[in-house]
Amino acid sequence: MCIMLAILCLLGCTSGEAPVDRVDPPQPPVVNNGRVAVDLALSISTTKGNTRMASSDVNPTSLDIDGFNIIPFSIPSDQDSIRSTDASVMDAVTGFATSGKHYLSDNQELNIGINAFLCYAKAKHAEPYSETSHGSLNATGSGLSSKFTLKPITKPTASEVIVNYMNSIAGASGWNSSAEAIESFNSFVNSKGGPYHGLAGSSKNIIAYVNEWLDKSIPEAIKTVIRSGSYVTLDNNNKVTAIVGVTDYPGIFPDGSAVIKWDGTKFAYESFPDYAYPAERYFYANSRIVTSNASQSTHYNNDWSTVVSKYTDGDVVASTTQSVAIKNPLSYGVAGMKIHIKANATMLGVYNGEPVTLTSTMFPLTAVIVGSQVKQNCFFEPDEPVNQEEKEYLIYDTKTKVVKPSKETPEYVYLGETGPETLSLPVYTLGLQTKDDVSLKVVLEFENNSGAAFTSENGVIHPGTKFYMLASVVPPGTGEIGKRVMTRGHMTVVNLTIKSLKSAYNALPDLSSDKLRLFDVVTAGIRSWQPGQTGEHEVYNW
Repeated sequence: MCIMLAILCLLGCTSGEAPVDRVDPPQPPVVNNGRVAVDLALSISTTKGNTRMASSDVNPTSLDIDGFNIIPFSIPSDQDSIRSTDASVMDAVTGFATSGKHYLSDNQELNIGINAFLCYAKAKHAEPYSETSHGSLNATGSGLSSKFTLKPITKPTASEVIVNYMNSIAGASGWNSSAEAIESFNSFVNSKGGPYHGLAGSSKNIIAYVNEWLDKSIPEAIKTVIRSGSYVTLDNNNKVTAIVGVTDYPGIFPDGSAVIKWDGTKFAYESFPDYAYPAERYFYANSRIVTSNASQSTHYNNDWSTVVSKYTDGDVVASTTQSVAIKNPLSYGVAGMKIHIKANATMLGVYNGEPVTLTSTMFPLTAVIVGSQVKQNCFFEPDEPVNQEEKEYLIYDTKTKVVKPSKETPEYVYLGETGPETLSLPVYTLGLQTKDDVSLKVVLEFENNSGAAFTSENGVIHPGTKFYMLASVVPPGTGEIGKRVMTRGHMTVVNLTIKSLKSAYNALPDLSSDKLRLFDVVTAGIRSWQPGQTGEHEVYNW
């Protein structure tokens, strides 16, 4: 009977019926020395919107990353994220490539027990790259030893030509010819009847300054030295047009940072502050994982929240794991600032003289300066200083042109161009998270294109030269984010109102001083870039 059944079965299998396709069950992962080969997926936050970068540099449809640094950890089950006391369990994971809307490193060997990752990614820039246009960030170390600092702008050296020129004028015969001339000398070296005050020592400011003196009633011998062909070139009206061998000093540093000062016997430049380029686009996540015992590669064209929902087999790498997702998408490790300006009237008062009547192209905003920038730890938070000499940098961001309505090319924002009490279009800069409970200085750099000088409490602002308006921004003081002015992954919104030009500076003072003349003190508005939020949510993509 058994033989007959076997024969009937064999005959049935060779009949004209179509065979049934066999589906092989998923193969279990291969465990090798405590490691299992998995597909590791992650995502980059793709919130879109305005940025200090040009549109050619930020393509919202592309996730173009210059490099990943993805470090695995095994942390206690009751922790939501990695802490400074945890330890990484293996070297950084590599080999990520785009997969659908996200990133995948396939066939990646991970230690069993891994349940969290510390993640960094640097955005790729459009070419040609420059620190001025795209920002820069110095990254050192790896994992919990990672440190991030803004890239310093190389300090200029003191201009010996300008120093020698100013000393030659100060040493000219004629200053002692009369009591009036002596008084003029004290004014020339900027003593103001007391301590010597610094002069704006950029090449433009020095040219404007000496031409001012050519219009004063001083001995002709002094004017002859001012016009010396050894130092300057002249126009047809015997006015100085250039300093021989000096072009646009101090270069890419703020004009107002070049401060020249009489020390009682001679002129010399003061030390330059520490300026840095703005931050660049840098992504960060400190996240636990979710796992699946099957491949999830067919889902990577979905939104990340949908992808993550498919990982239902646990939150730690096990011997059965085939696919791992880093739960939280990488968002921004750096902090943004959005600045609006306005004048509260069409006429702004000065220290001495008639008020200045604003026109739409009189005072372009040529740069912004943001203070209190310090080294960051691995969590993109201010690092604990190793000594009291830890540097604080000032961001100097000259990329302040914006595309205005009905215009195709970027233009400067001008003070008062939108009328009184109307905020300008925003100017953006990128920096780092600031310390808790610390206000920071925001400085607006304008150029005087009015064709005329005006006088502030701090000196004469000559036509064609830069001047600076100083403001203080204080933390809002509400909640965890409200402790500080700038926070990673958030934008600080600053609305600044200029009511007078009396506090304008031509030579920048020490911004850490408590005796600064400020034009405004404002409370920071903090907005999040996290997807899915409404109300204060600021759409943004760096």
